[in-house]
Amino acid sequence: MRKFIIAALMLFAISQMNEAKAREQKINKPEREESKITYKFGGYVELKAYTDDYKSKTTRNQMIYLYPLAPEYNMGRDINKYSTLNASVFASRLNFSVSGMEFLNAKVNTFIEADFNGSSQATIYMLNIRHAYINMAWGNSSLLMGQTDHLTLVNEVTASTLAFIAGYPFNPLNRSIQLRYTYNVAPNIKFLAAAHLYSAHKSVGPEDAQANAKIPDLQFQIKLGDPQKTFGGITAGYKFLKPIVYDYQHNTNTPTMGTFNIGAFLRTNVEDKILFKTWASYGKNMTMLGQLGGYLMEWNEHSSVKYESIGAISWWQDTEVSLKGNFKAGFFAGYQMRLNASGKIRSGINPETLRDQKLLWFGKISPRLTYNVSNRFILGVEYSRTTARWAQEINGKLEPLSKHPKTANNRIELMAKVIF
Repeated sequence: MRKFIIAALMLFAISQMNEAKAREQKINKPEREESKITYKFGGYVELKAYTDDYKSKTTRNQMIYLYPLAPEYNMGRDINKYSTLNASVFASRLNFSVSGMEFLNAKVNTFIEADFNGSSQATIYMLNIRHAYINMAWGNSSLLMGQTDHLTLVNEVTASTLAFIAGYPFNPLNRSIQLRYTYNVAPNIKFLAAAHLYSAHKSVGPEDAQANAKIPDLQFQIKLGDPQKTFGGITAGYKFLKPIVYDYQHNTNTPTMGTFNIGAFLRTNVEDKILFKTWASYGKNMTMLGQLGGYLMEWNEHSSVKYESIGAISWWQDTEVSLKGNFKAGFFAGYQMRLNASGKIRSGINPETLRDQKLLWFGKISPRLTYNVSNRFILGVEYSRTTARWAQEINGKLEPLSKHPKTANNRIELMAKVIF
């Protein structure tokens, strides 16, 4: 309730600021039009309904879908085979931006956006801050300060699926507090560097592991080409975590774990009729991006703390074709696989530091059809089939000793969206 009251007070205060600014502009007309401060509200209302036929790992009333679970048998029957129907409106968003300010010869704008997903299943319908940042732009460079998408999520190369979060979990999901610098090397060449501190999306294991390491997640990216034609790039980064501060002797010189990631992306537009996008990544412990993996840890009174990061490979493609009569057809496909360990860590597997350790891989295919009633009113239907392969037992290298049969879920999703 307190969050809603605060939000209402903020909206009231903003409306009063608008009125005061309008009165001030009538009295003192600005000499330069470019110095005029502007305020803008936006967002959309989105209704979704979806049905599944196999028990799966989901959250937010099944709106955020991950993958089908392993089979569970009772008297020879898989009891995870059953259907569900659900719906949601809490992915709807509100945003507010301010532009027209100038400081240190830079054009300054701010942006804040929230949805109603909450921070967990228990807090859905509560406001959840997605973006909140200040951006300072000079001629060929800009500096962003605040919370926004992790650099591995490329806004120009995101899937156009109806399913929530544009191809997740094949595409990353992470919004971090960060400093991001962008430099335009040439008209179609950009270099980006960002230092991230995780906020809502963190690695498996202790939540303060990054804070203990005292080093942000460092990411670097180069973008080449024109997004309206052909566009691509590479992202690479290195992050630091310190899950354990004290060893068994209460010494604080425990090691810091460092892991890297690398990815590539491509987008091409064929005669404004066919839009193709693809993204791929490889990295160790990418769990803060929503992917498989994590780390193994050896920690006892007879040895120092040791870590081994577990990697994952993720890939997706999305193709969309513009049809006649404001229709668009699309097809999404994605695949993600957890990698094995080296076997150097011989202690037991901790499920708190390894996400779904018996899940070997999962994949998805998903055709869709959308219809633009207008530029601001969109209807859509999407079918998706997600298949997963789980191990029954694994060894110390995370290799399967035996496997379950593949499980699959069929989802049909309907959407109506109005943008304002």
